[in-house]
Amino acid sequence: MGDHDSPGTCLSTVPHGPPFREDVRDTLLHYFGCLRGDGKRDENKFLSPKRKLTKDEEKVFREEYQREAFFDSLPPHKQQRIKEEKQRIGDLRMLFESDDNNKGLVTRFRTSLNMWLRRRLETEKGRLPDEKKLCKENAFGLSAYMMFFENQGDDTTSGYTGVKDEAFHENFPNQKIPLKDLLYNRNPETNPLMKPCGDGRIRYFHLPGNNMEWIEEAIARHFNEKRPDYDGLFRQPANPSKSYMILRPGFWRGQQHGGRGDAVHARHMRPRCDIISTNPEHLEESPNNLVLFMPYLHWETDRSRHKFEESMRNITEEHTKRDEQRGKKFLYVSSAEVNSQNRQVSTSSSKKKPPSVDASVEYINPDKPLLRLKTPTEMVHAKLQEEVTAHPTSKASKTSVVKALTRGMVAPKTLLGQVLYRAAQISEAMDCYHEEQLLKEYLHGEPPFHPRRTLDQSYYWTLQSTKKRDRDQVVYRGTAPKKKFIHNAHCKTKEEPPCRQCWDDIRKVPRVIMVDQLWLWILNGNTIITSFPKRYGRNKPDPSAVHKSIRLRLKLVRKNEIRSIYDLALIVIDECSKVFFDRTKTADRQPQMMDLFAEAIGNVNNRTTIYYDHFWDITRRLSKVYKDKIIVDDVEEQAKSLLDINPEGDLSREIKDVLDELHIMLNIKSKQQRVLKDFQKHVEYILAPELAIAKDMGTAREKTVTALKIHDNQQTNPANGDTDKTEHQENTGEIRKKMALKAEKDAKWTMEFAIRLSADLNNRVVDLNHLKESAEHTEKAVDGLLGLKQQQAGVVQAREAVRQAEETLRQGRSIMLFTVITIIFLPLTFGTGIFGMNLETFGSSWTLHKEMTYICLCSSSLS
Repeated sequence: MGDHDSPGTCLSTVPHGPPFREDVRDTLLHYFGCLRGDGKRDENKFLSPKRKLTKDEEKVFREEYQREAFFDSLPPHKQQRIKEEKQRIGDLRMLFESDDNNKGLVTRFRTSLNMWLRRRLETEKGRLPDEKKLCKENAFGLSAYMMFFENQGDDTTSGYTGVKDEAFHENFPNQKIPLKDLLYNRNPETNPLMKPCGDGRIRYFHLPGNNMEWIEEAIARHFNEKRPDYDGLFRQPANPSKSYMILRPGFWRGQQHGGRGDAVHARHMRPRCDIISTNPEHLEESPNNLVLFMPYLHWETDRSRHKFEESMRNITEEHTKRDEQRGKKFLYVSSAEVNSQNRQVSTSSSKKKPPSVDASVEYINPDKPLLRLKTPTEMVHAKLQEEVTAHPTSKASKTSVVKALTRGMVAPKTLLGQVLYRAAQISEAMDCYHEEQLLKEYLHGEPPFHPRRTLDQSYYWTLQSTKKRDRDQVVYRGTAPKKKFIHNAHCKTKEEPPCRQCWDDIRKVPRVIMVDQLWLWILNGNTIITSFPKRYGRNKPDPSAVHKSIRLRLKLVRKNEIRSIYDLALIVIDECSKVFFDRTKTADRQPQMMDLFAEAIGNVNNRTTIYYDHFWDITRRLSKVYKDKIIVDDVEEQAKSLLDINPEGDLSREIKDVLDELHIMLNIKSKQQRVLKDFQKHVEYILAPELAIAKDMGTAREKTVTALKIHDNQQTNPANGDTDKTEHQENTGEIRKKMALKAEKDAKWTMEFAIRLSADLNNRVVDLNHLKESAEHTEKAVDGLLGLKQQQAGVVQAREAVRQAEETLRQGRSIMLFTVITIIFLPLTFGTGIFGMNLETFGSSWTLHKEMTYICLCSSSLS
């Protein structure tokens, strides 16, 4: 539940690819993931791959006609893409192996592979060129997407159609440019962001991450200026540039939540949409710059989320240690200067020992940071952890201590298992290598990088850690295997294959909801720059990626659908806001969030109904027992079950978690509604004055229609005199009228598009409200059950108190009867005992007086 039901395509066992070419949706994934690279091709075996094959030929074709044949059948631009991907993978392998932190992982993989193949694999020799190493100067090898549109409409309406820039590979809308060339190339002839955008053209650039430094560089390149230099938070330079006006603190750094002392997940921009003027002195009548910040929902696998959270935690700890070391080094130097001023220190003594410092200050060499271990147990654990990391198949790694330290994640026993396990480790490490290097550089930069956040981190951003809450999401519980039903014994036997439930559990991938940020700028009315993150990992195909959805939609856009730059911005906003609400089935692991929440609410509702039936059944039995006074063996156990509220407490906690997450998502949707409403208002302010229906749209003031100005460069011919002048005025009037009608239609289309998008967003909010109402109804049922159970527990306790009182009364009556009998018969017994004694046994001298004396003495001594 919660996953798409999609047919098997690439990386599946279902037949696909040639001759099933219609199932190949991702050429790169099919080439590298599904085809063998060592198959021999017989040039004369098949004359044409397009002809219909026999069954035998089809089998041979599928087994032998592999990568080489598939590559030859592709068009040139896809062949070029595969070549570039091969080059990138080769560079990444060399770069990954040259990193000291990864050498141990690569060495262990090669050792396992050599043992399994029983032969020695040669280590690839080579040195990666310096220009290909990941660094800030080359933007860590990342690329930015760009799209160009030309107005190909008619005289009545505008219509922008995507076109290809011949200076770059790929076709529209998949054209990319290295991010370093877009941000750091200051040549207007080769940087498409710096090239002037002519009339009838609009363009769109996307940066793959919420990095504030990239945004500042990109906007500076657009205006062909230097990156703004912020001297203080609210200090404006003497001659502010256009890029500074766009990114002035009131619209940029001043809108950021989370400072240096806060957790990294506290960083986010306040949701807003505003018009920005680039004129520092005068108010622009026709502003054409706009900024928008908006949160939206997305998803991520729990493993990737956990891995990058650990990476960010380690980076933060190292950053904190470096700050402490710099501070202590500064304190060390300052204390030395103070001590040298207070007393004279000889030159010889100063060379032998360092100057005296405060005893509370600990000097740490910044070049060799120390690992602080407090107890011998921590030292032993650290040593064992180091041994397991270096030798995961050693005997020490099979001890219970090591399994506890590594959480049971030790290498498999078989050679093939070790190869696959370590290959998966390397694949995962290489997949995340670029982003980890990016985080190391920018996470604590100035300005900082904004990482992705979970649902709870976005709402409870003041908390230092939400680790426990993140794995308590409804989506996580719905996509992870349930621990109560995991089979441990019968499905591990070799005689019987795993059951269907075990197969389903193996295929499950726990996922969580994430909250990402859309940053969008409209510059000069013809350029859009957006920035939002993608899912973690570089090499995985991601059909649910927001930007891929945008590119697919723009590729299939209808004629005259995009009539202005604002229509393009609305498409971007729409694709970001409708993640999880687009019911189109896609071939990926995107969870069906609405279905998972409905399922969670239904499960709680169903279990509440079962608990209600169980409650009424027990109360009916107990009532019959108490009423008829029938002795039942398990009546006490049944009564005690009414005192146990743990099952209902679990239901209450689960439904409250559902309500909490729905409240967070509704809060995000309300922010989207507010941002979209402001966007409509500002677009109306920009477009409405150019329309004849300005008053109907609520625009109070009139202004000159700048878009309809006719440049008077056509001089009148003196020879023709007044006749040419009259004709010129008539032509100008006709042109103005046509352009006014065209502008009116285009602007009306944009406003209607915004209204439709707003209605769709309202419908999504209605869907979430329906779920919330259902959850609130279920919560009331659970609370009602808890209340009834507590009341019945009070009744049971009252009945138990009455029963105990009756038992006490019965025991009191018995004691009273025993006391009365004792009072009556005790004197008689005493008298009988006294007068029944035979005193002659003790001699003739014993008298009654003497006997009573001895009896009293013995009784008093014994008492």
